[in-house]
Amino acid sequence: MALAVGILLAFGLTWWHALAVTALLGCPLVILWGLIFSWSQPEAGSELAPETDGMTIEWIAPFYDRLCTLLGLGRAFRRQILEVAALKAGERVLDAGCGTGVWTRLAAEAVGSSGQVIGFDPGPRMIGIARRNAARDGSGAAFELAAVEKLPFEDASFDLALLSLVLHHLPAEVKRSGLKEIGRVLRPGGRLIIVDLDRSDSVLWRIVLWLLSYVGTSADAFEGKLPIYLREAGFEPVTVEGRWRKSLTLWRAMKPLSSIASVETPAKSTD
Repeated sequence: MALAVGILLAFGLTWWHALAVTALLGCPLVILWGLIFSWSQPEAGSELAPETDGMTIEWIAPFYDRLCTLLGLGRAFRRQILEVAALKAGERVLDAGCGTGVWTRLAAEAVGSSGQVIGFDPGPRMIGIARRNAARDGSGAAFELAAVEKLPFEDASFDLALLSLVLHHLPAEVKRSGLKEIGRVLRPGGRLIIVDLDRSDSVLWRIVLWLLSYVGTSADAFEGKLPIYLREAGFEPVTVEGRWRKSLTLWRAMKPLSSIASVETPAKSTD
């Protein structure tokens, strides 16, 4: 791998793009290794995985954190998300599709003992690793098995929700239903932070990721449709808060303090 990165650097690529290209070229081997590793591991507890029409990546759970770091999505990336989220002590936070819970634990530190952070994921292995890591670190973050289409949380019970690199795994109809569910559990005035694929100004990045544009769940992200889905789910305003290495976009979407009734009120009689 180091040799491949060195060759790409010699051709003028940046460190980030060289690592990304090398990782993508090595994906078939990584997938095979992940499947073999997963099959060799014991089952992740007795909890049943929730039904979901979204893509799950359970096979990558054992080395998910290492791969994120390799792709430049380590602590600095998650710290930028924290800055955009602007968490306050005492807030209640939902980390949707939390994976192994790295950001969830960071958020728990930010809101303190007076707040609460819950991460959920449809993958039992992911949640198992997240719980073990939280126990190891003494984190106050909690983790639940759940699918974004049907959340086991009460209406208007969170101040903020995060969707980091989740939406491109979901078919369009699940994106829509999941965003409506998140809107349901957010309090009026609550905020949703989204980090995901988007149209890119980088020609090289478009070439590197051109295969993803043909994946059904990712194509609409590359077409710039995620803000449309957010507005359809009732979020307004939707603003771009930053970019991560010309490949990912960070959005902030707000749940309005009040909503206009969809059914017009009959006019009062003047008789």
